[in-house]
Amino acid sequence: MEQSTHLDITDSAQLAINLVREHAPETRLLPMAARPVAGHPEYQQVNRVDRSGAALKGGWTFLVNTTTRAVARTVGDPDELDFETAMGRAIPAHHRR
Repeated sequence: MEQSTHLDITDSAQLAINLVREHAPETRLLPMAARPVAGHPEYQQVNRVDRSGAALKGGWTFLVNTTTRAVARTVGDPDELDFETAMGRAIPAHHRR
């Protein structure tokens, strides 16, 4: 079965996108979408998307804890992201004013 590259938008997803835009203002004009992280219900994975809503490969990924509102920036294939590895190389996305 082929894995979908489309990201679903939910209330938690919208919160995650808003947090990414707040902590990483360079993303404010980019089309983004979020999806839950399997096995980690408090996390959303946020990626840039193309016009069809498919996650773009080869760029950054934000992992957002919607409970604590922590935002971490990492890299990896959005459809093959290993959470533990991604968190191991993640850096905080700092809020800039």
